[in-house]
Amino acid sequence: MGFGAFALHTFVPDAYAYSPVGDLADYGRVYTDVMSREDIVRKKPLVLMLRPRGKHDVEFVRSLPATHKDRTQLYGRVGAIGSNSRNLGNFFDEIYRISRREGGNPLISLDAGATVLRLISILSLSGAKEIVLLGVDILHSRYFWEEEPGFLSANGFAKFDSGTDSSNIHRTQTAVGRQIPILESIPALASFLREEYEVSVSVGTQGSALSGLIPQFCWRDTISRSNLG
Repeated sequence: MGFGAFALHTFVPDAYAYSPVGDLADYGRVYTDVMSREDIVRKKPLVLMLRPRGKHDVEFVRSLPATHKDRTQLYGRVGAIGSNSRNLGNFFDEIYRISRREGGNPLISLDAGATVLRLISILSLSGAKEIVLLGVDILHSRYFWEEEPGFLSANGFAKFDSGTDSSNIHRTQTAVGRQIPILESIPALASFLREEYEVSVSVGTQGSALSGLIPQFCWRDTISRSNLG
């Protein structure tokens, strides 16, 4: 699953996830224009859209290319009350019970101000037992299109505004829209899911700010299993 501006990449995943982009016009272009790219349309990926908050966001949801609309799922979200990361587990438990009561399909996601945490919530509610985070750096804001600008030019971009401010602080590290710092909320939810639901959440990117806070995924074990198969 790719989220944010991942559609700029040449690799087309099985699913994309989007949150309302506010005033970040370049992310809006990814959703409205890049998603029309032939290779993406041809693969017919699932599209997860987290609940819009206002009229502008509703119009944003509607601007998705029509070719994807029969493969789009809309999710609500609820934020944990208070600033203590331990509350996240209790909130997830409530969401889990609601989902099971409604037939096992997640209707809402746990929110703490970051798309990646909402997706961990949705995936675990949907039955995933192993979730590996790739390219989720949090502290450093150098994206794949900054490492390789060819991804931008291939999609008609001369540059891309990611929302990083002049101090190079990632938006998820600011206090806007979140009471619990993301470097606390992800480890807290990962620990709760492991202990209560036997769901593994790990990081597969070396050097990520999450390394040491959640388990490191072992690629060598995966390669060994593939060879045995």
